[in-house]
Amino acid sequence: MNKDFIVNLGFLVIINLIIKPIYIFGIDVGVQNVVGENYGLYFGLLNFTYLFLIIADVGIQQYNNRQIAFDPLQIQQLFPTLIRAKLLLIIPFLLFGWAGALLTGYINDWRILIVIMGNQLLVSFALFLRSNVSGLGMYRKDSILSVLDKLFMIVVCGFLLLNPDTKSEFTILTFLYTQTASFVVVCIVAWWFLRGKNRFSLAHFDMGLLWPLVKKTIPFGLAVFLMTLYTRVDGVMIERLLPNGRFEASVYAGGYRLLDAANMLAFLFPPLLLPMFSKLQNKQPELQKLLKLSFGLMWTLVVISAISCFAFRYEIMNLLYIQADQYWGRVFGVLILNFLWIGLIHVFGTFVTATGKMKAANWVYLTCIVLNIMLNFLLIPDYKAWGAAMTTFVTHGAVVLGLCIIIRNHITRPDFISILFKGIVLLAIVILIHWGIYELNALHWIIRFTLGILCSLLLTFSIRFIDFRELRASFQQSPKAQ
Repeated sequence: MNKDFIVNLGFLVIINLIIKPIYIFGIDVGVQNVVGENYGLYFGLLNFTYLFLIIADVGIQQYNNRQIAFDPLQIQQLFPTLIRAKLLLIIPFLLFGWAGALLTGYINDWRILIVIMGNQLLVSFALFLRSNVSGLGMYRKDSILSVLDKLFMIVVCGFLLLNPDTKSEFTILTFLYTQTASFVVVCIVAWWFLRGKNRFSLAHFDMGLLWPLVKKTIPFGLAVFLMTLYTRVDGVMIERLLPNGRFEASVYAGGYRLLDAANMLAFLFPPLLLPMFSKLQNKQPELQKLLKLSFGLMWTLVVISAISCFAFRYEIMNLLYIQADQYWGRVFGVLILNFLWIGLIHVFGTFVTATGKMKAANWVYLTCIVLNIMLNFLLIPDYKAWGAAMTTFVTHGAVVLGLCIIIRNHITRPDFISILFKGIVLLAIVILIHWGIYELNALHWIIRFTLGILCSLLLTFSIRFIDFRELRASFQQSPKAQ
């Protein structure tokens, strides 16, 4: 199972490193530079619709992935039932979303709102189809699906932004319509993968199974909803609470985009880990081994990425954004440090989901939501986007602490102390490396940035934070992937 994880993760990382940076820094940044403060409105509306997206899924994606990974034959019964459930949930999603827009004033921007809500529904269906693909062990096909929409956006939006005639007419709606087309493409390809691999029929549908199944998905859906709430409500509160909300939301979105960019690598772990953790839930030694391995890989990724970007936060913002100043760098600096916590949440949260400890996890998420909203109300009016970034950092740290308490019984005390000690040592030395390299003013900052990353990677090898002998053995005995 560790070999499956390492090889498929390597494939995921390679294709994402090729495609997604081009999308983020070439397309997404380009769109914000072209449309200006309207991107802040889009960012607020996008986060607002995320708050209602759980109504269109109720945990179906996570539950389906876990069940099919455990028993692939269940797809014949689950797929037709759950896809009909998702179709039925479209109506309440639209009704609640529209009611929320009336209450918050977002109804004034109804054209953009309608397209974003439609795109969210398409994303929800795409993720459900992908949960079947990955649950059936087609990890590499799922990897292709994970970048397909971005590849489509690079081609279409790239042409529109590079062509002087179309660039002058480019609006946020142009961007959204292109997203719509990209999500449709992902759904079609995912459907084709599934139809060619398994025998199930949408005509096979037992209405009596629908409600019992939905009840089983609710704990998973509640977890997703609570996590979405504390990660997305900040963008809405910035845009709604402040007189210059669109500007502050644009600043926050500028930094958050890079956090999302880093998170695209970390987010590759859950789709692979969830079915693997689920299959091993009755094999404690192998489960613990995979948990330790995934933690080591994730912590290495987040520490080097977060500290490198924090050290050069002002330079990065000035490079990417026309209107960036010191304030943009301050906000981004706090936001990128969240990556330390987010990476661990991906590993520990996936482990908790796979082992069925949803009730305890939901209490953690609920507590942190209350903390998040209280801190946002206290900090945003005075400290604006920077205050929201600080709130996000504290909230994510609290979530990690709660998840660690939940999984403490799944790892022996000596192993836990060893991992914790090595993790702290790695963090401290990476900070010292970047502090020293930053002072080498004779070198261009991009050279220093690259040098800091390379030195940090060498450090990882030297202290043996990851068992590279196991990694080497994994690649030497690669599994057959689909």
